[in-house]
Amino acid sequence: MTTRAPDEAANPMASQALQRLTLIGLGMTSLYISLTALFFLPPLLSRARVTIGTITNRSAIGMLMLTLTGITLYTLYVAGAILLSRQVLPRRALLIVWGGALLMSGVLLWCYPVTSTDLFDYQFRSRMSVVYNANPYLALPNQFKSDPFFRYLGWPNAPSAYGPLWEDLSWLLVWLGGDSLLSNILLYKLLAIAAHLLSGAVVCAIVRDPRRRLLGAYLWLWSPLALWEFAAVGHNDGLLVLSLVLAIWAVQHDRHWAAVLALTGGALFKFLPALFLPLVVLHWMRRRATWPERGSVFGLSLLLFFVPLALLYAPYWDLPAGFAQLDLGDKLAAIWQGRERTLRNMAVREGFLNASPLAVISYLLREPPSLNAINSVLRGLSLPLANANDVRAAVSGIGSALLGLGLLWQSWHIWYRQRPMQPAFFGLLLWYLLGGSQWFQPWYVLWLLALVALRPHGRSFGWLIAWMMMAQASYLLQYIILPNLGISGQSLQAQVYYLLLIYLLPLIVWLLGWRSTHRPDQRLHRSREPLATAADS
Repeated sequence: MTTRAPDEAANPMASQALQRLTLIGLGMTSLYISLTALFFLPPLLSRARVTIGTITNRSAIGMLMLTLTGITLYTLYVAGAILLSRQVLPRRALLIVWGGALLMSGVLLWCYPVTSTDLFDYQFRSRMSVVYNANPYLALPNQFKSDPFFRYLGWPNAPSAYGPLWEDLSWLLVWLGGDSLLSNILLYKLLAIAAHLLSGAVVCAIVRDPRRRLLGAYLWLWSPLALWEFAAVGHNDGLLVLSLVLAIWAVQHDRHWAAVLALTGGALFKFLPALFLPLVVLHWMRRRATWPERGSVFGLSLLLFFVPLALLYAPYWDLPAGFAQLDLGDKLAAIWQGRERTLRNMAVREGFLNASPLAVISYLLREPPSLNAINSVLRGLSLPLANANDVRAAVSGIGSALLGLGLLWQSWHIWYRQRPMQPAFFGLLLWYLLGGSQWFQPWYVLWLLALVALRPHGRSFGWLIAWMMMAQASYLLQYIILPNLGISGQSLQAQVYYLLLIYLLPLIVWLLGWRSTHRPDQRLHRSREPLATAADS
């Protein structure tokens, strides 16, 4: 049963709520204008690797100003979420949400990406292809140090971290942008904004109830973290989010083949959406009555995944000279051998550690006292001694094993409990971020936010908003606090600071919410909460 939007003229409270929502949007926009003025793109473009630390000179006043701006933004954002969760607004409130998202994105479009160099890395690796006809999986940026854009890079010694579909799309952007760095930056940002808005449109298409649709659209489109990471910084993760919500929409309409294609497309941008393919395939197979039908579904899923994978990777694959003249057996051997260099981007990043629980464990175990203790045990068992790299690889293996267990758990629930896609995706993604990954970045929380936007209620978005805010606050730690303290970001001490800053407040908020919902008096009335109903998806 859906909730009808009230007539604004007949409901003065709804009219007041609309005015408040508008004022919240204007307040947030004014703060984004102030940030854009501080980090205005055109004059700063002559400087490479500009950060919030270099602009503020890592001063206490600068950090205080950014802190107050962030707190005010999130206060306004939370106020809007509370307003929409408690008040039924007329339909034109959705137009305000969309208009506000467009306005804020347009402002942040002109902000220098001061918290990440990823946009410059995207651009340079495709520039290697467009200008120098180099393969971004085989060639490294440091081979093109004479290029005028080389000095902007953050990862000059690493191959592309992304899939071939992203490299093809990125090639087109660089070809259109030419030799103008400003044009390239704006094109990448416009793509990120488009992915953000399209994800919001899919959220609106999935959620049927008008009230929950409005709240879900607001949570996604007005998120300070999403607006910053997409419009200001230009991250491409919006394309991953788009693949996830498109897959959920397709399953909702019993178009599992489209869901497989959506996740395959996402995996061809970046590997993460591939994790959810087994869940969709199992859900599809579960809806078939016989095992032959299920086998057909499984075979079709393999084709839908591997055929695009092979076609799009083929132009980038490392093949020997004279490949066409080889016989079939030698060709297959050459293709297999070429995987080592073509896919080395995955192997390179297995050793990356940052701001996650596993990262702290890895740094702790590689400390000399811990390593000595580990080797004492190994020596007593007559096993080879371990070094720091061995420990890091072991922790990485533990993370992979945990991720596999999480996938099995959600698969079991889909097959035996017929769990819907949204909670299954959410559970696996949360498990990945907390226990399966050694590498955490603030914008990763946005993957969860899009899924929460499909089922918005206070118990879910309360702790998630706290997580978004503290994840974004970690930029202050990275660019101002740690440099002022003389602490390397690649140290145990820094990783502990990251862990406490990013995870402690969300954990407290979650515990408080869990405690309130498990009180006897709360359990009796929980079913009366309008936004805590079953999932639309």
